[in-house]
Amino acid sequence: MANTTDDQIMLVAETTYGTPVAVTRAVPCLPDSTQEWDPTQYQGVGLYVGAPGGVYRSDRRGAGIGRGTLVEKFEAHSKGLGVALNAAFGTSTSTLVSGTTFQQVFTPTAANTVLPSTTDQFGVVQNDGTVRPHTYAGCTVDQFELDIPEGPDSIAVWAFTKDAKSLSTATALGTFSPASGPSLFGSWSTTDTITLGGTITVPTTTALATSSGSVTTALRSANLAINNNIDKDRWGVGTRAQPTVGVRDIKLTFRYEFNDVTIRDLQISQGKTQILIDLATTEALSTGTARLQIAVPAAYINTGALPDLTAGETVVSDVEAQCLWDGTNQPVYVVHRTADNAL
Repeated sequence: MANTTDDQIMLVAETTYGTPVAVTRAVPCLPDSTQEWDPTQYQGVGLYVGAPGGVYRSDRRGAGIGRGTLVEKFEAHSKGLGVALNAAFGTSTSTLVSGTTFQQVFTPTAANTVLPSTTDQFGVVQNDGTVRPHTYAGCTVDQFELDIPEGPDSIAVWAFTKDAKSLSTATALGTFSPASGPSLFGSWSTTDTITLGGTITVPTTTALATSSGSVTTALRSANLAINNNIDKDRWGVGTRAQPTVGVRDIKLTFRYEFNDVTIRDLQISQGKTQILIDLATTEALSTGTARLQIAVPAAYINTGALPDLTAGETVVSDVEAQCLWDGTNQPVYVVHRTADNAL
């Protein structure tokens, strides 16, 4: 019998959109992950003689095509997230660097294309210990984010909001078997760095991103948020077509200590800057250690860099940067150095 902390989320890439596949990829989830199903119910409203108070008839009510909304939250693991990130970005590579070390590089697909779809399963434990599986097919990532909170013990968290085409409660529960021995990324590692300015050398399939900019300690936290702006309302007769990607909105926000005027002046001038976030763990790979990078070749400060007045406190601003296309590079690169090659 399961206990009430044995909830699970599993997923797998689909070959055909909306055709469910047995889930195989398990990632330990956070308990504030959520699932919701809208049955898109229909209700006949034809007038009927004798209806008390004009209330509509119950025999003219039914379930429509339906749609699901999932929010899946995972701590930023060094292993096991390739399938989820591939579904979110749409374009990815997983290349052997050496030995058992792989480099996974994720970049956005173009607008008006479709993202890789997944079958996702929420296994939720009843109070009596029975685990009830809820299996969603045709899952498409609408928006997602990586949150790197401030603090010496903070852990980075991925959150994915998904649109689902169908729901089954009859599919068998998948066997939860996550990648073994992953480490966690956060802002606690003494080797973590954030580099501003300079020139970014973007990652290749095997080489990490590098920057000639200055390492800063003024950024206390960071959040990468990407809205795919998918078209979820492609309704047809008896079905709903696969959502297409719209114009992506990519923002990087951070808590910034007002120690110099670099960020302030960038907001005023609307000059371009480059940002490289490099997180590491002590998990030894055959080449180096597990790494997570966010490389932004063209960032522009939207808001927040002009400081507020304080009464003797550390001056901290909440700054928002827009990630744009520079005509050559991708607007953002996410890189995983990992011992796990699955996408």
